[in-house]
Amino acid sequence: MLNRHTNPVGRIAPLLLAFMLIFSLMAVPASAEAQSAVATMTDVAFTDGSAVVEIDTENADKATVLVNGAEGEEFTFSSEAAFTLDVTASEGYFIRKILVEKEGADGKKEETIIPLSDDKTYSGTLVADKDMTVEIKITSDSFRFFDSFLPLDLSVFEWVQGIRTPILTALMKVITTLGDEGILFIVIALVLLVTKKYRKIGFAMLAALAVMLVCNNFVLKEIFSRERPFNLYATFPEKYAEWGGEAAKYIYPDMVKAPHSYSFPSGHTSSAFAAGVAILCYNRKAGIPATLFAFVMGFTRIYVGVHYTTDVISAAIVGIIYALLGVLLTKYLFPVAERILDKVTAKLKKKKA
Repeated sequence: MLNRHTNPVGRIAPLLLAFMLIFSLMAVPASAEAQSAVATMTDVAFTDGSAVVEIDTENADKATVLVNGAEGEEFTFSSEAAFTLDVTASEGYFIRKILVEKEGADGKKEETIIPLSDDKTYSGTLVADKDMTVEIKITSDSFRFFDSFLPLDLSVFEWVQGIRTPILTALMKVITTLGDEGILFIVIALVLLVTKKYRKIGFAMLAALAVMLVCNNFVLKEIFSRERPFNLYATFPEKYAEWGGEAAKYIYPDMVKAPHSYSFPSGHTSSAFAAGVAILCYNRKAGIPATLFAFVMGFTRIYVGVHYTTDVISAAIVGIIYALLGVLLTKYLFPVAERILDKVTAKLKKKKA
């Protein structure tokens, strides 16, 4: 039953504080001076019969990009011609990724990360395939913040590798798939929305998920731009070959299709916590199992190898914050939404009659 007089903030504040304390303790070895990421992008877009190389001159001070030995804003080559790409990161920056993207005749895109043995300079020969893009990203050295978490993240991956069984793996794959695109939580919210008794909970869930969509996908993931575990090793094979010794090398289990988005924070986990805690704010009996499910969802993302532990813990923290913001929006917007829903319901009843 809806507990109208319960203080939502007071109910979930201990949970939020516990997560923040855990993350704070984990961050002790990390640099306290981490600054916002600065990204420079150079696009090499290939069209029929030619290749146009556009240099981002606005951020040219962050890196030097040479194509066939020449630096400039635009170059043209014959299709399928080989060319040399040289990139040098400026002082205080490093090459985070060189991504090659090809689009086939069927419209499907194939992405490949070029291995980097040196994160300050790169020199290699590429072939100008039709509909091919090469994306070069340069990031501030301050964003090595995540490197300090790698020993912890890897140790968890090692532990997970040791507990995997066929039955557990099948279960984890099913649960993690339930969180794809947040569809499960959206459906539950819509079902609650059409009921009179639990309509407010459904609205709060949708509000929290909307905040999550904007903040997670368009803000946090783009700001932090953390590579997925399988991409990080592919990018710097020499640098990460000795994570805790050769035996501890991370190997992608390939249980689910590898996501193309950035890793931090986990979208599945944050949406699960946003929805679950939104329910908890209004209904303890339903909210507790919903929140416990969010914990399980977070674990599945580590189990299938698409997120680091720090991605999941951070996602839990921001997910709780999204839920609080959803509850806040509900306080002001729900009365209007309820009147609209009542009118729509009344009209539908008349049509049926």
